[in-house]
Amino acid sequence: MFLIFLLFPSTFFFVFPSLFLSLCSLAVSFGLTSLLCTFSRSLFGLPILGLFPGSLLILPSPLRHHR
Repeated sequence: MFLIFLLFPSTFFFVFPSLFLSLCSLAVSFGLTSLLCTFSRSLFGLPILGLFPGSLLILPSPLRHHR
């Protein structure tokens, strides 16, 4: 399937336009969800890490250096 797309992209798009569009929409939606997942992880991962006692000792160390 992908070999045909690499060899004849115009023919693939002409023969299977709906399949091509669905593949594009799937790729876009998958990319958006993965971006949202990584963004939420970076947002909510830091406060959750701050709850653990080990990272509580690690996180304030830059603040001590600034003082």
